Amino acid sequence: MQNLPTQLIKLRAICNVPLSEFSETETPKDFSNEKTRLGFLKMLRKPKVESKPTYRVPKQIFINTAAWLGFSTVPGSPVSLWLTYRDAKGESSVLIDEQRIEAPGSVMLSGNVSLDFAGDVEYIKVSCGGLKDADQFSVDELYVKNQKDIDVAQQAVG
Repeated sequence: MQNLPTQLIKLRAICNVPLSEFSETETPKDFSNEKTRLGFLKMLRKPKVESKPTYRVPKQIFINTAAWLGFSTVPGSPVSLWLTYRDAKGESSVLIDEQRIEAPGSVMLSGNVSLDFAGDVEYIKVSCGGLKDADQFSVDELYVKNQKDIDVAQQAVG
């Protein structure tokens, strides 16, 4: 999927993707060790630094995303789900899925996307597109997972 500069699209942010889903930070295997556990939690709670972040992120990751969105009225245009991120090239967005809403109710938008990064990644967030300012929606459920984690879990089961 082609990355688009975010300035070209009107998006409404849904939520930020947790750092643990896209960084190469290892989660401790044994949380019963107090020193390991507290060191990991301290790393996650670092205050936001005004300078460039230094998250170690692979050059390419595969993200599996699904969102159940609820609409009380039918939007006039197709609704789309996007992943937006900021790296060394600036802010970019990748389309995950798009669907025309035919009746009030819930709709699921989902897909797998590949994100190619240049340099450090500041954030990744899930956004919704195709809505006017007056359109209202609810997020019934949201799922964002690094495909690498899914593959590892499937290998452990299989």
